[in-house]
Amino acid sequence: MADLSHTTPATVRQWQEAGLALAKSLATYLDVCSSLWIRSGQEGVKPQPLAICIDNTLQSLHTTLENQLSRSRAVLVYTKNMIFSPILRLPQEIISKIFVEVVYSSSKAIRDGPEWMGTTLATMFSNLHSLQRVCRSWRYVILDQGLLWSVVPICLDSSKSMKCTKSLALGIERARGNLHFAAIFNTESNPGFLSPLNWNISRFYSVNIQTKGDNSTALMTAALEKFLVPAHSTTLRELSLCDMISSDCDTVPSADEQALNSSHSQSWHSFLELLKQLSVFRAHLTNFPWSQLVFSSQLLELRLSRMAIGYDSTLAAFLMNLAAAPCLQVLQIISVSTFPDIIATTSSNTQMVTLPALRTLNVQNLFFNTLKVVLRTIAPGSHRLILCPSYNAMYIDLPELNTDVVSIEELSMLLKSVPIDTLLVDDQMQDDVPSPDLHVLLRSMPGLKTLHVYHWDLGAGEWPDMKRPRSASSESSGSEFPKLENLHLSSVHIHDEEGLKEVVTSHSIQRMTLGGDNCRRIGPRTFSPPDYFKVDEEIVCWLRSNVPDFRLTDPHMDPPEFESMMWRLW
Repeated sequence: MADLSHTTPATVRQWQEAGLALAKSLATYLDVCSSLWIRSGQEGVKPQPLAICIDNTLQSLHTTLENQLSRSRAVLVYTKNMIFSPILRLPQEIISKIFVEVVYSSSKAIRDGPEWMGTTLATMFSNLHSLQRVCRSWRYVILDQGLLWSVVPICLDSSKSMKCTKSLALGIERARGNLHFAAIFNTESNPGFLSPLNWNISRFYSVNIQTKGDNSTALMTAALEKFLVPAHSTTLRELSLCDMISSDCDTVPSADEQALNSSHSQSWHSFLELLKQLSVFRAHLTNFPWSQLVFSSQLLELRLSRMAIGYDSTLAAFLMNLAAAPCLQVLQIISVSTFPDIIATTSSNTQMVTLPALRTLNVQNLFFNTLKVVLRTIAPGSHRLILCPSYNAMYIDLPELNTDVVSIEELSMLLKSVPIDTLLVDDQMQDDVPSPDLHVLLRSMPGLKTLHVYHWDLGAGEWPDMKRPRSASSESSGSEFPKLENLHLSSVHIHDEEGLKEVVTSHSIQRMTLGGDNCRRIGPRTFSPPDYFKVDEEIVCWLRSNVPDFRLTDPHMDPPEFESMMWRLW
């Protein structure tokens, strides 16, 4: 045994001395065992009782010694590995940060596209428990790191393998600081599972609730009411509500379809007070009396998706109320439907709201009348306007699944009235709006900077609609056609490489991403089977040489911009 007595603390000396004493005792014990038979015979010990005594010793003392020696060896090996392990030589704070990245960042990372909330939760806690199983030291670090337990989940969706009701109280106990509540309820869910929250409401910073089934609205109301406490008793700043009801958005929602309204008395008043302290509010398929909702200067992000607001005037009133939220930075209105008012208002009565801090206005899949309300109510500013139109933009939505057709010229006039920065077009646009109309749409957006095309077949018939005319000296030759800076092609099928080159050259594209497959022409009317773009093929090399910032992307990736209907945790 190495001699470290001159520099070693008392604990190590005690371990060394105990080891020496143990070795000496075992040597003495071995010597006695070796002479036991002869010496006991000389002392007149009978053989039979001695054999029984030896047998008892082998079963008790030796078993204990073997276990203790085995355990001591395991402890020493573990200690040695801890000393020589590179990661365990890092400060605990660094190790904790690494674990936080593994648990949270990997679940947020975009691989094949964004994830559903339930999938993200399952991934996070699978990563967390996998780390715990590596070794005891990692487990101790994880149990001591409250941030790793700050997401408190309840997943009662029978379609998911993750059922974590027991982890609710345990997670709250282990976490320190702010908590983030994530719940998925179905028809069979019992709000009684939320009882551990009663003594910890003040610790929740964010809440994300998803309900589904026949009584999803009632479940949403019951869960939401848990967090309706006096403002001074809560730190809640982010509220996300997803009511996966099966009803269509083809009628004006009734009071029974609203998660909360004035009929709920005290709960409604508490909800209105809660809204004024929120910095983030997201609602999907969740109905409220929207014209009565008022936020405050605390609000930074607002997202409404896939819901029937009511009449155009209701949406206009709601947007006008945003004047009380001058710090709003991100506003997303996605697949929201409204119906023209029975008594139509004249354009002279249209009021506009100015949002001075707005950075992004994201408008997707709206009917023409709803799109008109949004674009005519929110005053133009320095914000970035992102538009993702669908065939709905060619129709006025009417109750009971009725519609009125709008001409492309009417849509074009509306779009010309506002500066649009980014245009998103997907396969629905290609299927339902003839491709020549894409050229008309682009001419309606002279200030357009970014075009993102997803799931399109791009060949000789499509490239001319995106190509910028050479001459811009007159309107007919393209003075209104935008000069794109950014072009993103995701999961596309390209049939004409030369057409792509002409589009890139005509706009002098500065930044571009490309993902999908290439169908090379091998005859006048025939193409090769589709094959993913390779880093060394001719078209990719040409793009790298002619686009300052070019990147080849995963051919299967679903960009998050086109997955707006997916309810996410973050």
